[in-house]
Amino acid sequence: MVSVIIYNSDPRNIKRTIADLIDKTPMSLIDEIIVCDDDVDNSGDEIPHAERIYSDRIGRARAWNAAAERAKSSELIFLGGPTKFGQDWLPPLLKEIKGENRLASPVIHTLDVNLWASEDNRWERFGWRWDLELYNRSSFQVPETPAISSYCFAVTKDWFFSLGKFDSGMHGGYGEDV
Repeated sequence: MVSVIIYNSDPRNIKRTIADLIDKTPMSLIDEIIVCDDDVDNSGDEIPHAERIYSDRIGRARAWNAAAERAKSSELIFLGGPTKFGQDWLPPLLKEIKGENRLASPVIHTLDVNLWASEDNRWERFGWRWDLELYNRSSFQVPETPAISSYCFAVTKDWFFSLGKFDSGMHGGYGEDV
């Protein structure tokens, strides 16, 4: 079972993300969905199928740490914003982290939230090598990398906590990619 942790987004996009998550994921794999509302919209709108935790602009790293501490499951999936899923997207990610001390992140497509459709984006084909140079994922595979997109990744809770979680000094977004 997995805890899916979603950070800050327009409540309409969160609802669309959760609806797509439920539609494209075997529900036997999901223990809970936690939405981190970092003062995007404290209107109290109900978000179906999710626990909503509130914070006051503490940043993504600290909001995700708080959600991870509350998570019930031994595997965590972090989502950085509006996400549209492929059918059965979760089992391959869970397979990559099962019994391993590592993160797993899929290729991320840019999402046009107005159309709720993937956009053509040449950057989604790139990753980072250990010398911090970009590489083209379509030309070769590197199984380990020092940086990932924080938009979607899986990690075991025990390993995440043994690493010290995210740096609580990060107040903005995207520094947690490295």
